[in-house]
Amino acid sequence: MYGAGARLSQATHEGTGLANPATMEALMASDKPLPGLDPTITKREITFTVEVEGVTPFLKVATACRGGEDYHTFVSDEGPHLGGLGSAPPPLAYFSAAIAF
Repeated sequence: MYGAGARLSQATHEGTGLANPATMEALMASDKPLPGLDPTITKREITFTVEVEGVTPFLKVATACRGGEDYHTFVSDEGPHLGGLGSAPPPLAYFSAAIAF
């Protein structure tokens, strides 16, 4: 991994994806800005790859990664009123959360 992704990966708690406050503080105190915050960088190319597996007609498991690393898995299902099992958030909940972030 390279750039901010590499530095932030080192700053996360093992296996949780949550930021380690002490490491994040040390990164932010650095004289050199993080690549994602460097005003001299004017162009970026970010590519995500997503693979989706259908478990049932409405229950899906998606795995997304950036640059072949930093994998995250999401599970989505519709509620029983639409024929799903209601076992995970519906796709629209993920979309709505993404807008709120």
